[in-house]
Amino acid sequence: LTQSRDNELHMIGLHALAIIGGPDALAAVNSAIESAETPVQDEAVRILSTWPNNWPEDSEAGQALLILATSAEKMSHQVLGLRGYLQYIRGNKKLSNEQKVAKVKDVRSHIKRPEEERQAIAVLGEAPIASALELLTALAEDPAVAEEAYSAIVRIAGQDIRGVSMDQRRQVLQTVAEKSRNDETRQRARKTLSGVR
Repeated sequence: LTQSRDNELHMIGLHALAIIGGPDALAAVNSAIESAETPVQDEAVRILSTWPNNWPEDSEAGQALLILATSAEKMSHQVLGLRGYLQYIRGNKKLSNEQKVAKVKDVRSHIKRPEEERQAIAVLGEAPIASALELLTALAEDPAVAEEAYSAIVRIAGQDIRGVSMDQRRQVLQTVAEKSRNDETRQRARKTLSGVR
């Protein structure tokens, strides 16, 4: 089916391969991304962008998504690649917190829209390490995603973080308690702040 000249059959074949997964399926989808047929190309990008939901341990999908996110010609393909890559990072259990934060930092310059910033914040909010807290603090300066960043800061600042003193944790929690416009986030920040001793 993936070799069919009929675009509809070709796309059906790509969907079937995505369900099966594995390196051969991924290679077929990557090949379809280079197709001269725009509908096939667009569908292959959509399939790849949701690949991590099916096969989060497939590291080759991460690399393919990164290439798509950083060098696709169409903006819509870059956006789908970036979304898929951030989902891949978040769902990959083989990556350490340090690796996840480093990968988010690597693609940060390609993140142009609040939707993808929120996805990056979701990754960082699950990584209780100093570099994640630092990046979340920077993201909180953007009013479009400040509340999501504040919520993630509260989530990780309540934990012991190597390389972050209690005073630093208190300071970021105090900032959230003062600046957040969300009552629940402010309350969580105050409650967490009272527990940081």
